[in-house]
Amino acid sequence: MNYLEAYNAAAVLASSGGQMKAGSADGDLVDQYNKAKRSKSLVQKHQQIQEEEAERSRSKKKAKQQRQPASEEEWAGKHPWKPWDREKDLTAGRQSVNLDSESLTQGLASRFSSGTFQRNFL
Repeated sequence: MNYLEAYNAAAVLASSGGQMKAGSADGDLVDQYNKAKRSKSLVQKHQQIQEEEAERSRSKKKAKQQRQPASEEEWAGKHPWKPWDREKDLTAGRQSVNLDSESLTQGLASRFSSGTFQRNFL
């Protein structure tokens, strides 16, 4: 319960409770003046802004959900690139590898062999 709610509850109890103070007429006049002339308190302004932002975010979410199927239809065939597909994109550019002992020894021999010519350093 915030301050304003507590104040309003206390004002209602005081007016209906039967406890009449000598200065209650003055207090009622001040309350009427405050309600009529003074601007909203910072707390009330803040709460109003938060409510408006919440309504905007709800309307944006609804609009986005309504536009989402349309955006998927717009995507198909209208762009020079394709959407990400994990299975296709991870296997693209890879060669199939044979793990035969023959192919491994041939590949290692061709890569790490000294070659067909002999070097003489001295």
